[in-house]
Amino acid sequence: MTTKDKLEKTLESSSIKPVMRTKIDKYDVFIADGFVAVEHYPYIEFATGVPVYESQYPNGCYATIWYTEAKTGGQAGISICEALHDIESITLNARQTARVNASLELARRTLMKSAIH
Repeated sequence: MTTKDKLEKTLESSSIKPVMRTKIDKYDVFIADGFVAVEHYPYIEFATGVPVYESQYPNGCYATIWYTEAKTGGQAGISICEALHDIESITLNARQTARVNASLELARRTLMKSAIH
């Protein structure tokens, strides 16, 4: 079974780094975010089941992962964002904050709809 701690340890050697632990309702939620180069797209699909194609994101992409432990052993989601999104108008930190906030909202909606809630 995956845990937030195991996931965090696994991500230490990747470009996707832990950025936050927070609570949504009664669940502790772990968030990680980072840049993924094109050559690592197969790993995203292997790890998450979400295919990422070079034709969609030719310059790499950012992947933001959320994870929470639950009665069923855990729930997770991933958001993929084009690497060059809003580079002229928004700072790097603001772009990461926007990705993290979007993933938190996705996690919140998923958990509210979930049978484990």
